[in-house]
Amino acid sequence: MASKSVENSEAKISSLAIAAMVFGILSIFTLFPAGILLIVFARTGFANIGRILSASALCLIAIPAVIFGIAGLIKIGTSAGRLKGQRFAIAGIAAPAAVLPVFCVMLVLLPAVAKLFQPRARRALPSSATDIHECKPSIFWVHPDFWHLLKAKITPEEFETYRKRLKFVPITEDAKKKIHWTGWDALVDEWWDPLPTSDGAFYDPSTQGSHRATMKYENGYLYYMETAGI
Repeated sequence: MASKSVENSEAKISSLAIAAMVFGILSIFTLFPAGILLIVFARTGFANIGRILSASALCLIAIPAVIFGIAGLIKIGTSAGRLKGQRFAIAGIAAPAAVLPVFCVMLVLLPAVAKLFQPRARRALPSSATDIHECKPSIFWVHPDFWHLLKAKITPEEFETYRKRLKFVPITEDAKKKIHWTGWDALVDEWWDPLPTSDGAFYDPSTQGSHRATMKYENGYLYYMETAGI
């Protein structure tokens, strides 16, 4: 009995068990940056990319924690008392197991919540929209004449659904006189290239005066323009 006590007192903590615990703790702290990634990419319209990146970041931490934990338990069990640290190894396995349900909830909820804060024109885009470009007020881009510029590739059917969803109507002759599509190329990137005419455009009749929302469909692209209100 005495020899067994001496043997246990001289046992070393498994380095694999320690590594498992460290990675397990890191997996918990990875939830915060993973959530930030989800929100940032969701707000810019790339929620799926955000999900992939955040899941990849978490897996890079969680998977090693589980592997080291299992390997540590096996090595401790076959060490004949020369190694200890079962609790560290178990903690390394348990932490990712606890983090996973929380992360799954974040995958679903955070992009949905972030999307609520997008401008209505961006929020109403069909999920199949591609080649999306957007310019809206921020600390990096401010202009007194514009509130929001949006371009996206969608089908004619999707455009019609989109138009009705936002309650836009065919532009009137009176509205045409107050809405101009020319001159924007000097203010935004080259992607903003609608034809310099309001023909075939639609507008939101609830917007009046200096604040007007207009859209048109050209060459497979939706163009949405909202001027700034005073």
